[in-house]
Amino acid sequence: MSKIAAARSFGAKGVVAITLERPTYQPGETLVGYITLRVDKGFNAKELQVAIIGDELVTWEIAGEQHERSRNWLRDHQVIAAPQRYEPGDYVFPFQFLLPYDLPNSFEYQETRVYDIADVHACVGYTITASLPVLGPLNSDLGGSQGVRIACVPREGPRAMRATHKKGVGVFDPFDKGYCVLTASLASNFRYPNEKAEMNCTILNHSKKRVKQVSTELVQVVEILPREKSIYSTSKCRTVSRIDHLGMDAGQTRSIVLQPEMVDEQRIATLLPTLRSQYIRISYHLEVKTTYSVSAGASVSFPITILPVHDDR
Repeated sequence: MSKIAAARSFGAKGVVAITLERPTYQPGETLVGYITLRVDKGFNAKELQVAIIGDELVTWEIAGEQHERSRNWLRDHQVIAAPQRYEPGDYVFPFQFLLPYDLPNSFEYQETRVYDIADVHACVGYTITASLPVLGPLNSDLGGSQGVRIACVPREGPRAMRATHKKGVGVFDPFDKGYCVLTASLASNFRYPNEKAEMNCTILNHSKKRVKQVSTELVQVVEILPREKSIYSTSKCRTVSRIDHLGMDAGQTRSIVLQPEMVDEQRIATLLPTLRSQYIRISYHLEVKTTYSVSAGASVSFPITILPVHDDR
């Protein structure tokens, strides 16, 4: 798959187009592409250069005052053609860039408020640019740009997870001090946004009270990492998916398989992958809870890694 970016301006004698072998790459891979120069009328030009740039920017507002921080993650360029004269026709120039291993995911995050800060906008973006200075009066330089998406794969592989929690029930009634035991297991803590998780749960309701409901929640935690003159991060938690299941009677034991969706479109339109950049961190945990009519029951929580969606998914 490829994407083409082309630019033509007044006085231009040709068009520069950038084509990438793939629109998405992982850190550590070799980005492969080529530049096509289509010349309509001959001209003399300086060096043809191609560059790759990766920048992070976060902006926010506190008490009406605007703040901004930025970082450059990647900046590299190559000369792929020496100064020369170009006659009418098409010219193709291949190029490659070896991507560093420490690049963060491409992403964009916007939120009206995160604790004490407002109008948060954070993004990491990567762009390929080509430039060809054209000699002579009234001649426009040629150039083009093309975005490229970076999708990181966690260095550690997926893990199976299991947890058990026991909680007393009826603590306000000295004659009914039962308990609830919840055991849950997860085959893998890696999930794509369009997948379901599968959790095997066993619930022991050793009390005289009915479990009103069993629920699953996927919780997103967004942290804005330390700002100027601050050593603490600012965070916001939100439930991005919740499913309620039937409860169970007093004294029952039940084994069930829960398959919660990762995305509830009524709560959130797009689920960003798990990530950490210079200024922002996004993480997730999946919770299973039991609830009684007047109190919470046993619950367990698993950290979940949401993987970036690739183009073939």
